[in-house]
Amino acid sequence: MNDPHRSQYAVWAGSAGNRSPGPGGWASVVIHGSTGLEHAIVSGGDDLSTDHAMELTAVFMGLTRVPRDVTATVFTDSKFVLDLVGILSEGWNPGGGEHEELWSRLVEECGKRFVSWQEVAAGDDVPHQARASMLAQAEAAGIA
Repeated sequence: MNDPHRSQYAVWAGSAGNRSPGPGGWASVVIHGSTGLEHAIVSGGDDLSTDHAMELTAVFMGLTRVPRDVTATVFTDSKFVLDLVGILSEGWNPGGGEHEELWSRLVEECGKRFVSWQEVAAGDDVPHQARASMLAQAEAAGIA
């Protein structure tokens, strides 16, 4: 029998922006860990956004595709997101500054599942991360 608490998902989040503020894109590739199969791919963009908003949106939208009460690992190359999450894990919610609404939605979404975080170095040859970044760049280019 499947135990949902043992299910594993990987969320690979990517973002892109040419100017900040300006056109930007975000994307997430969600993988079901036990099968290695794609669970969901989501992407989008905004014609007037910031790099940080796109980074937060990529993570948020990826997590919304992960079932509740399961374990998910978020892979991101965003130092901004990882720094905020690190502060949150220490018991202090710094808020998202100019991105308060996005940050609040992300914190709420994280509370619905067991989330861990993994940094991916920019330029690492990781196929799912590369795909998320490519989709985000395509979204940004389609807006610009």
